[in-house]
Amino acid sequence: MGDLLNLERLAHFSGATLLAAIATATIYLHHQCRSYFNQIRQDFIAYQRQRNENSAESSTKKKTKGEGANPDDNTFVIGFFHPHCSSGGGGERVLWKAIQALGELKEGKLMDRRTNKSKKKSVSTSSDDDTLNHCKNLLVVIYTVDEPSATYEKDLLTHVRERFSITIPKSLSLHFVHLHEEKHLLQKSKRLTMMA
Repeated sequence: MGDLLNLERLAHFSGATLLAAIATATIYLHHQCRSYFNQIRQDFIAYQRQRNENSAESSTKKKTKGEGANPDDNTFVIGFFHPHCSSGGGGERVLWKAIQALGELKEGKLMDRRTNKSKKKSVSTSSDDDTLNHCKNLLVVIYTVDEPSATYEKDLLTHVRERFSITIPKSLSLHFVHLHEEKHLLQKSKRLTMMA
């Protein structure tokens, strides 16, 4: 009887140890992904700053900013973590519909569409003007595990237009961060499909 009790305790201890190991590995992977995304974000911000500095230097029409000013102060960045953004499912439709709405907001069409539906005269408030001013320098970043290619963005936008009848405005600045090297960490999951 004593051996059976010791064997039962050993099995319980082994199970608890296994669960603790799985939890530790999950936390470690989460930390690694988070660090990796943070590094990508920092690199992207540095790239955007460099690009803005280059365009500011080459353009004579733009106003010159004071020394020490951050060129990204007026850029509003929205990021979507959607590993399988090129699939044709319902989650992807939601993603592209949201991006289309952001593009319409940038162009001012979304406000026009809302006022046309309610058939009321539009009264511009300062909060509406602030929202539209923030949207003039809107940048959308999509993190995906798809392999990069020279025509990836063009092919994907064509697929979205044909599959969902959604057209993304050309004025919307859309960038893709390809995480194809980390694909094994981001296996398709039924629980986590889109994060904004």
